[in-house]
Amino acid sequence: MPAPGWLPGVPHLNPKLAPKVPAGAPRPFAPGEFVRNPDGGWSSEESLTVAHPDLNGGKATNIPSLWIVDGKPYRAKDEDEAVALAAKSSLSWPTFGSIEEADKAATDRETKWQGLAPEQASSVPPLYVPQAPDPAIRPPQPAGIPPIQPPPPGVPPLAQ
Repeated sequence: MPAPGWLPGVPHLNPKLAPKVPAGAPRPFAPGEFVRNPDGGWSSEESLTVAHPDLNGGKATNIPSLWIVDGKPYRAKDEDEAVALAAKSSLSWPTFGSIEEADKAATDRETKWQGLAPEQASSVPPLYVPQAPDPAIRPPQPAGIPPIQPPPPGVPPLAQ
């Protein structure tokens, strides 16, 4: 486990994958981002289960201890610092009914990570609640296919 502070190694970060946080705020690693450690291993997440009054009203919550701070990989020194980073990120973190439920969820996530190469890490959802895509951003329309138009006023959309 890396020591607290700036993480040594080669970061593999992709701002396009990064969750949206306020300017200058810390952020967790996004799925698919990682640090190649000097020993050849890789790191992208170490979760902590907390029930801290400064986060989610003290409800059991899983948060990361590894963060991107000032554009560089960083490991929180303790639970209080990890909670402060999570709060500053302004991201939503799911809550659990108990510490035991949160611990089980963290263990289940860890099981999914085992055996993955870092390039496959994006297959495991993030600890934070993923943000809804911006409806103003539309993917490019393939050539030759007309764009989908909303139904005219008074016509209900098709059921899916």
